Amino acid sequence: MSNYNVICPKCQHSFEPTDAIRDEIEKELRGKMTDWQKKKEEETNQLLAEQKTKIQNELTEQLKKNIAGEYEHKLKLMQDNEANMSK
Repeated sequence: MSNYNVICPKCQHSFEPTDAIRDEIEKELRGKMTDWQKKKEEETNQLLAEQKTKIQNELTEQLKKNIAGEYEHKLKLMQDNEANMSK
């Protein structure tokens, strides 16, 4: 760092030019970081929503198959019971 100071003509604040440059770069990088974080958060939320929908669809299909299987099983039992009662 240098010993050269700049004085602001408006507020008379004295600062090193390197501080001003550093602050400007930090501000720019923070903005980029915030944008990147928002983008990644949106991507993550979208991915989670897609996975949730996929899981819901799989569970719905599995439940339909289970219910259909139980229905067929009960129907067969009733038919067998009816057949045995007719004898």
